Amino acid sequence: MAKFCLECGSRLMPFQEGGTERLRCERCGWVYYLNPVPASAVVVAKGEEVLLVKRAVEPRSGYWSLPSGFVEYNESPLEAAVREAKEETGIDVELTGLLNVVFVNEFPEKHCVLIIYSGRPVRGDVTNDDLRADDDVDDARFFPFNALPDELAFRSHGEAIKQFLRKQRGERER
Repeated sequence: MAKFCLECGSRLMPFQEGGTERLRCERCGWVYYLNPVPASAVVVAKGEEVLLVKRAVEPRSGYWSLPSGFVEYNESPLEAAVREAKEETGIDVELTGLLNVVFVNEFPEKHCVLIIYSGRPVRGDVTNDDLRADDDVDDARFFPFNALPDELAFRSHGEAIKQFLRKQRGERER
């Protein structure tokens, strides 16, 4: 969280605005709005398997998650999902649909609007041997849907996988 004004460099001080505590520059009056950050994730399915990556950075380093990350400036959420999958696994993915848009507060001091897509590898014959863990992950692997790791890095990713499977089975959302 910012402590100094991004406009003039002076100290930010707390104040109340509409029932919400915000920070305002004591010198120039600039207001720091702590807004949710956009992020994208993709459920990359191949047959009865899903692509997961093992996080190498906090939060939740060492836990498995969907390929995901924050949307960069001048990038769409779709582009971010494709880019993150490529950066973290080394393979190209094609997005096949929008699964959900959820509010996520699983990060310390950062809330996200997570846009979750479904996708598939561009090359249908891709295997675990073709995956290359890179960027901010230690490993990348396809897991059978019925043999996922016990605990994923983020609850929202587990829910996205469940939602994907319900959609595949044609079940109604509850």
